[in-house]
Amino acid sequence: MKTRLLNDPPDERLSFELYAASRASEMEAWGWPEELRQPFLAMQFRMQQQAYKTSYPNGTVRTIEFAGAPVGKLHSAAEDDTLVLIDLSLLPEYRSRGIGTEAIRQLQCEAAGQSFRKVRLTVRTDNPALRLYERLGFVPVEQASIDIRMEWVIPLQI
Repeated sequence: MKTRLLNDPPDERLSFELYAASRASEMEAWGWPEELRQPFLAMQFRMQQQAYKTSYPNGTVRTIEFAGAPVGKLHSAAEDDTLVLIDLSLLPEYRSRGIGTEAIRQLQCEAAGQSFRKVRLTVRTDNPALRLYERLGFVPVEQASIDIRMEWVIPLQI
């Protein structure tokens, strides 16, 4: 696979494009005209970024590169013995091609090579990525309404 996690964050344009893509079906369902969508998405994007900075002040945002092109981002943060996968986003045309799988596997390998005991994430019950996380060994540990908290425990080295 030609997927790499770069240590640099994606630029603002790509970050916003990823956010807008994640809300596209919602915007379609609402039927809003384009001139209302963009200001709303821009405001929501700024609020999301601020919430991430507040909740995860030591978080790291990395660019996901595929075949030499930036196609997504992976946002993670260390919390004691746990690496938290905060957000993984890919441009729509790069989804379902194994890129997200490879990015998560790389994150799992990095976590195993450091002092972490597990990788944790939260996913909505209706998110198709739920099946991906299960295939990669994440198991549900808590469910609250529409969200599931999942963990992948790093295997002990003997």
